[in-house]
Amino acid sequence: MIQRIVYAEACNIKQHNLNPVLLMDYFAIIESAAQSGCLGVNGMRAPTAAQMQAGNYRMGRCEYKGLQLVFEQPRNSYREGTAKDGKKWRNRMAAHYGYLGGTKGADGDGIDIFVGSNPESDNIFVINQMDPATGSFDEHKAMIGFLGAADAKRAYQESYDADWRGFGDMVAMTLDQFKWWLKYGGYEFGEFLALGSHWFEKLY
Repeated sequence: MIQRIVYAEACNIKQHNLNPVLLMDYFAIIESAAQSGCLGVNGMRAPTAAQMQAGNYRMGRCEYKGLQLVFEQPRNSYREGTAKDGKKWRNRMAAHYGYLGGTKGADGDGIDIFVGSNPESDNIFVINQMDPATGSFDEHKAMIGFLGAADAKRAYQESYDADWRGFGDMVAMTLDQFKWWLKYGGYEFGEFLALGSHWFEKLY
């Protein structure tokens, strides 16, 4: 692997005890963190179904460009559960999956994230996920580490059943705009992003 070096102000990841001026490759750091939880490739005992439901199991964590990434499930692991109609589902995750620490999304939990294989990208794509049964807004999914909108959308859709109808629309923004939204945007009210990317051009 080619080792890429970046300046500390671009990404401060304290827990890895890296040089304060130069940091290791974002990709290597994220991959290591994503695999360090109970569902990673590391020999740890898998959590029980009850632990999974409660979120009571070891998860991977790292700080990335000022964002606290918490990895529930690494890429290619399987996420499963039961839908509101009682139908059981099981999906392979096409990207690392988890949430942003220190945030509160529309569902009351941390904002969900999918993390791709290009963390050097400063593009963030936020999906307005809809409730397929009602057509109303459900929650946001932030796509981090994707070079373009097509890659982000593909990773989202490939992490669900082929007939999943939860994708509403998607708003592209820069990393700085995303941080502004997290801090000031009132994201817990759900409909915020429906205004589209022009909202940031007017107010950011």
